[in-house]
This record gives sequence, structure tokens and C-alpha cells, in this order.
Amino acid sequence: METGMNKMGKGEAADHLQTIVFISKTGGRFDVSRVSLIETSDYYQALVNSGMRDAHFSELAFECLSDLCLQEIKEFLLISRCSEKENKMRTKKMKRLKNIERGFDGASYLQINDMMTLYLKHLLRHLNDSSYARLKKFAKKYTLVEVVDKIHEFVLKNFKKIAKRPEILLYDILLHLVKSDLVNAESEFDIFKLIADWISAKESRRPYAENVFREVRFNLMSTEEKQKCVDVLKKMELNVSKTGKNSNRYRSVGKPHWDIQKTLVADLRNSDAGVGQDDLENCLTTGGNLFTKKSTTRKREFSKK
Repeated sequence: METGMNKMGKGEAADHLQTIVFISKTGGRFDVSRVSLIETSDYYQALVNSGMRDAHFSELAFECLSDLCLQEIKEFLLISRCSEKENKMRTKKMKRLKNIERGFDGASYLQINDMMTLYLKHLLRHLNDSSYARLKKFAKKYTLVEVVDKIHEFVLKNFKKIAKRPEILLYDILLHLVKSDLVNAESEFDIFKLIADWISAKESRRPYAENVFREVRFNLMSTEEKQKCVDVLKKMELNVSKTGKNSNRYRSVGKPHWDIQKTLVADLRNSDAGVGQDDLENCLTTGGNLFTKKSTTRKREFSKK
């Protein structure tokens, strides 16, 4: 919410060089061009067109925008007044991720669409195996579907790098990965191992075990890999607390974990046997045999390297 101060005179309002002072939530002051603001900000255009007295103040205070937000807005409005050549040089410069995030906050609040478009490009330039989770949180905050799609594509393509740091992997990204048919992994066991490593990284993730493990396509594993899965499940001893009416839905992968291990061990001798998503889900909820019916799950496309 903003408040206006210092009403302008009529002569001042007509001056195309006139500036408006933005005041941040901590009292920082930033001079911006009124003309540039009217040209770029849908928010300010609506304020002017509304006839509200705030439109005639020379100062506007924003209770929710930081110094960094307003500094980025000021810089963008300066760029918008530069020549095309200067503009290109400025936009090619790599910005810090924090500046991009706060700049986008300000641009979103003031509805400066061109600035949001530019800062989304800056944002994606920071996409790597260390920042993707942070970018996903930010994209979710503003429902940036295009950015989310780019992040998901990056994760699927860079599976090996992602698997090296399971501690920063977000649950929704992991679930998208294990459900996908296009994972740049060398084997299904690598996907299983990522899930195990992800759960082991934080105790709070154990309740999600059932949802992610049920997406593993055991029919794509060798006999040796299935045996490794049995050993991992046994070692992890996963347990999910029962919570009222949802107790049956949130049964642990490993409670009793020997149920899954028993069915895996019993059928390891048959290398052609497989388990699909529906089979595993049925086993997790009813204790049925993982290999009693033929899998109809789609195959993944693994890396040829």
C-alpha cells in the first residue's frame, strides 16, 4: 500500500523532466522519471487515470517494497530512456540473482510488464544445478509456468548433476522427475537410488516415501538391481506415522518393509518378471505381490552414454 506526499504544482506536473520520489519501506528514497513511469507502469497509468490525488504527489511511499526493489525499478526506467545500443549493452550484463528477484517483486507490484519480461530472461540465465530449487520456489510464488517448465526440462536433462545434491531437491520436482518418461539417467536403479538418497538427506522427507517409490519402474531393472533395492529398503527401515483417517493411505514403504522385500526376493529368480506403477501401488496399500500381474507401464528413455 502506498501513500502520497508533497502535492505537485500544475507547472511542475506539466514538466516532462519532472521526477517522482519513491520511498521504500525502510525510508530509502529513489528519484524516477514520471514520464517513464507513465509509459511503462500499468499501475501508475491507472492511478493517473483514476483522478486520485495521489497521482499529483511528488513522493510515493511503498510499505511493501525494499530499497533493492526500488533501486532496480529506477535502473530499469533509466534504461528505457537510453538509446537502443546502450539498452542492449545494459541488458547483456549479468545481474545478481537477489537483484533479479527483488526487481521482479517491484515490477510485479507496479505492473511494469516489459521489466518483468526482461527479468525473467535474467532469471533463467542463473538456472544451474545449484540454483534450480531456489528458482522453482520463486517461479511458484508468481505462477511463472514457462519458468517452471524450463526448470523441469533442466532437471530431466541434467539428472547426474541433480543426483549429486539430493539435499536441495524439492519434493514436487522429484515427483515430476520420477513420473517422467524422459530422464537422462543410465538406469532405473539410478532413479531409485536418488529417491533413497533424497529421503535419507532429511528426516522430514520420510512421509513422502510411498508417493515417490511407487513411481519406480522395477520392470526396467536387472535381477541384480532388484536385489540392491531390497537391501536399500531393508537398511532404511522406512516408517510413516499413521494419522487418523489417513492411516491406510500413508502406509510406509517399509512398514512392514519386509512385505515388499519378501515379494521382491520371492520373484528375483524370474528375471523376466516386472512390476509397474499400478502393481507397486497395489502392494503398498494391500500388501499384494509386486510381480503377480504383468506390467503395462511405459518404458523410459535412458541415456545411451
